Amino acid sequence: MRGIESFQRGARLLLACGLLAAPAAEAGELRVLLEGDAGLRSDGNALQAAAEGEAEPRHEHFARAGLRLGLSYALRRLDLALDYAPAYERSLEDAQLDGLSHRLGLSLVAKGVRSTVRVAEQLLKTPGLELASQPALIAPDTLLVPRRGDQLSQLFDVGYTFDVNRRNAWNAGARHAVRSFEHSDLVDSTTYGLYTGWSWQVRELRSVALQLAADHTEYQQDRSADAATLGLGYEATLSRDLHVRAEGGLFAVETTGGRVRRPVFEPPQPEEPGADEELSETGWRAGLALDRRGELLGWAVALRHDISPGIGRGEPIVLDSAFAALTFAAGRRVTFGLNGQAARHRDLRDDAVATEFLAGSVRADWRFLPAAGLTAAYTRVWQESDAAPIDDLSYDRYEVGLRVRLWQSGEKPRDPGHLGEPEDEEPVAP
Repeated sequence: MRGIESFQRGARLLLACGLLAAPAAEAGELRVLLEGDAGLRSDGNALQAAAEGEAEPRHEHFARAGLRLGLSYALRRLDLALDYAPAYERSLEDAQLDGLSHRLGLSLVAKGVRSTVRVAEQLLKTPGLELASQPALIAPDTLLVPRRGDQLSQLFDVGYTFDVNRRNAWNAGARHAVRSFEHSDLVDSTTYGLYTGWSWQVRELRSVALQLAADHTEYQQDRSADAATLGLGYEATLSRDLHVRAEGGLFAVETTGGRVRRPVFEPPQPEEPGADEELSETGWRAGLALDRRGELLGWAVALRHDISPGIGRGEPIVLDSAFAALTFAAGRRVTFGLNGQAARHRDLRDDAVATEFLAGSVRADWRFLPAAGLTAAYTRVWQESDAAPIDDLSYDRYEVGLRVRLWQSGEKPRDPGHLGEPEDEEPVAP
């Protein structure tokens, strides 16, 4: 299975980085944090499928136990950061819903006199939906709820940046993404991509970048898609805590071969399961993100309009997505969080809306001891779909959990997603 092979590749990469760092552990700064967590969850639609003959799907209850390993290692010109969290969930009603999930983030940054190499691996393997991980993990096009079953999303990225002078830099890189599903109605896909660009620092803490990328996506049923994107971006630090990023550009996509599954939920005819179709389209793409990383108050807002490979669909789609989050610290021990996320998928052929997704959650964290804390969260999920592999959903999720620090060495480990940035600019996690 392609998903299992991708997971094994990620595990081997993690092991290799650990072996490379181990011989020199005494020469750099090593930070390690190991936490354990346990909790209960009540899910209004654990099957993640439309109810048949029921006004409301029944609630399923789960017990959860997991670990989280955070590790970062810093040398003068080399930084490594890891965040790995395996967890096991056991249903209190149906043993068939039991499952094991893995979440991995890994970053490596090597700096020379005028050049920088970055390697990043992100992986999510889950039998259900992990909303807390969705906004930043893998890609924004994961904002939908496919049918239940083991799912794997993996993104590997390696990039190179060369500082031509104090204000100009050239970058290039390659990426590989895998999205696979256990459910037979969902289409697995593999994406290979190359990108290059040029950035200009127009003034201190303000820069403009031109980026060109090409991606090739292979689907099941011998179908593939080629996409090219061009973007002009602007990034600035407006104040000590306020950051802004904006991008605009164009895309072109072309699909070839195989049989495409119709997005409209109409049972296909037995003698005609699909239709051979080729598609060639162009359009515009844009994105905007604002975030403030304060010690007591933090918030983030992001909007995006772009081309997407189409999670589980077997063909590219146009994605509109939005995300907003607010974090507030009430003293040194209590933190509250609010976030909302939304996505809309449009069919490239006729611009019809295929899937709409909306989720909102509220969360409270109470660290009653330096090494222990409690978490409570409520989430509401809504989804409407005309795509056959995706169902209409509307349900609640309730969670409570206990997190305990088992072992720590050094200060808090660096966040893999922000490795290479100044440490005081990293968002403060609860």
